[in-house]
Amino acid sequence: MGFDTTNTTMRRLWTVARPATVPVRQFSAFLLLITWMLWKERNAHVFRQIIPSHTQFWLSCREEARLWSARFRQEERVVIEAWCSLFSSM
Repeated sequence: MGFDTTNTTMRRLWTVARPATVPVRQFSAFLLLITWMLWKERNAHVFRQIIPSHTQFWLSCREEARLWSARFRQEERVVIEAWCSLFSSM
């Protein structure tokens, strides 16, 4: 995805360098989306014994991004489509 997360902790997540493919204005929302989905994936595994799947994780990220797009201004929604394309390629 273009992130270097070597030696990164959740506490230092906001110091991760932004990939060129993610616009500055939406980078924090992008990070929040990924961490939110990781949290949901973890809870599904811990509390419902669902086996983690990379494919399902990225599909869930894409679906959640589409839901989040309603909170963006119309002209910014193209960024969400770019995220969805990125998630589809994973």
